[in-house]
Amino acid sequence: MTEPEALLIRNLLNGVPIADAARASGVTEGEAGRAFTEAMRRVAEYQLVHCVPYTPVDNLAEARRNRVRVLEMLGEIQRWDGVERELVLAVLDGRNVIAEGCPREEVVRAWSRALDAMPHYLKAPEDIRAWAKDRHKFVVKNRGRVREMVEGFVSFRQPLLYKKIEHATGGFDLLQANMSQLR
Repeated sequence: MTEPEALLIRNLLNGVPIADAARASGVTEGEAGRAFTEAMRRVAEYQLVHCVPYTPVDNLAEARRNRVRVLEMLGEIQRWDGVERELVLAVLDGRNVIAEGCPREEVVRAWSRALDAMPHYLKAPEDIRAWAKDRHKFVVKNRGRVREMVEGFVSFRQPLLYKKIEHATGGFDLLQANMSQLR
């Protein structure tokens, strides 16, 4: 997400009317609406992949009611794009980023978030079992595949993993429908 897009989304979440926010960003109302919808799709996927508590973001009114949480999640996605992705990829390449001057807390935070999200990107049952048994061993044995998965994490630079996410308590049938939409 570019800085002008981030400003547009923040304005919309903070109650600025869509016409005013669009005009201030130099876009049409339709473009502003599409940018907002796309950002909320990323937030919905982030919630699913990172197992954070559900926050409704299906429309502007819901997102505004939960704006503090939505802004936090948008910030986490931007943090992944701006800082954490490169750290995790450097670790996977075998670089000692701590020795290169990166604070240990930053590396541990980024690596932990990546490991926590990884099971959502595994598809084969044997991979899931191997991951559950020993994730360190899985990463060592499958470094290239893990790198590919990390590059596909929820991001404003990557296409969505889940094509359509419906948040509802519709029981097993809805759960199965959502799970069948995996790539």
